Amino acid sequence: MKMALQIRSVMPLKDSIEIARLAEDHGYDTVWLSEGFGHNDAVTSVTAAALNTSRIKVGSSVMVVYLRHPVLMGMTAKSLAEISNDRFVLGLGTGHRNQLEEFYGLSQERPVRYMREYIDVVRMAASGRSSSYDGEIFNIRGYHARTTYELEETRLPIFMGVLNEQMLRLAGRIADGVILAYTPKSHIRQARTWIAESATEAGRNPDEITIAAVVPAGVSIDGTTAEDALRLRIASYASLPDHNRMLRAGGHGDAIDAVQEYLDQGDWPAVARGLSEELVAEIGTAGTPERCRQAAESYAGTGLDMLIVIPVAMPDRSDAQHHADVVKAFAP
Repeated sequence: MKMALQIRSVMPLKDSIEIARLAEDHGYDTVWLSEGFGHNDAVTSVTAAALNTSRIKVGSSVMVVYLRHPVLMGMTAKSLAEISNDRFVLGLGTGHRNQLEEFYGLSQERPVRYMREYIDVVRMAASGRSSSYDGEIFNIRGYHARTTYELEETRLPIFMGVLNEQMLRLAGRIADGVILAYTPKSHIRQARTWIAESATEAGRNPDEITIAAVVPAGVSIDGTTAEDALRLRIASYASLPDHNRMLRAGGHGDAIDAVQEYLDQGDWPAVARGLSEELVAEIGTAGTPERCRQAAESYAGTGLDMLIVIPVAMPDRSDAQHHADVVKAFAP
């Protein structure tokens, strides 16, 4: 199982660069750059990380497909692959419906079909070949890259940030990998089954599809501070409709029912206190560095190919410092 780090988009770019370097020095396979609403964009963050590292792969986790046209995304991905010497991994997702509507005034139109066609067009545009695309959503006529040099063929790895069965089965047909975020261990096992079934039906080898999971992590000497911070982070995700449904479908309905009233009120501290220990342990890890390393090892039996740790916000230190602490605690 490979170890990777996701850098949250809440720090100045100079801090993100230093953390990416630290992850490379500690032997991480990939550093993933987030794209938060109102924070650093992933393209700039990936570029900064790529230009300041030399070995570690750099990826976007994830860029929302409704915010960029797929032709532009293909062009961007091609550029990022070039600037990183083919270390770039494109992570795409459909985002959260409520955030798209509230923050951007956009609708989450036909997400499964949208993602399918979006990836088709991205691959087409990234290839630079003259081509057209006739889809239900996207119609492209005679696209070709206008350059004064011959474009090199690039095999662009595309990961899908997904949760539900339909999207996971789509990933089995067309993606190079999936990124599961804040999901219980039991869901990881189920996701692998759905992906393998779909890949086999499409004539693909399921073992060639990377299963990655974003696991929130908190590191502290006393353990308590980290667990409180982890609970608060999980509470915010449990409020998102897609994650709420995923947790219920995965057999955690009773745990969510116990805090649903507080979720409806937006009372995150109350939600955090009410989350069951079992659910918290299924989704994330917190405690001393030794305990965190043991928790990481527990994912070996889930069928996970890549564990992506993402540091939670800690009240007793800066985001940059906690990112550094997490990198050292989970170093492979």
